[in-house]
Amino acid sequence: DDVLYVSRQDGNLADFPELSALVEARGWAPPRDLVRAFGDAHQDVPAPEAANAWYGGAASVTSPHRDRAFENFYLVLAGRKRFLLLPPTAPAWLPARRCVLARWTKGPDGWALVDESPEQTVEWLDCDLETETEPPAAVAVVEPGDLLYRRPGWNVK
Repeated sequence: DDVLYVSRQDGNLADFPELSALVEARGWAPPRDLVRAFGDAHQDVPAPEAANAWYGGAASVTSPHRDRAFENFYLVLAGRKRFLLLPPTAPAWLPARRCVLARWTKGPDGWALVDESPEQTVEWLDCDLETETEPPAAVAVVEPGDLLYRRPGWNVK
């Protein structure tokens, strides 16, 4: 069976208008006071640079990576999501490598890795946060209605 996981970035919530309307109608966006706490409290809260949604089932996992530039708020709507977290100081000992920006795409002959921008590479962690880190990664389990905040620079799986 295929393990599907929608993980495109750059504002993909807009690609799902029904979910986007539901998020807005139910007030699932991070509270304005919470967002203001991480910005300038004397200015109006700007719109987020991007609002992304990730969808997956129980078998969907994210590979270990580091988000350098974005604030991350994770809100679980159904099921549960388990995160492994290491602080920004961890890269000193975590092996990483440069990878071509690519995406798994299903075609008539099965799944293939398609280079989206062969000239563009990204640094990706080359280790298992579950077993290959010392000290061990912190574990956070987020359940429906829980909100997890992750600052830029943290390592996550």
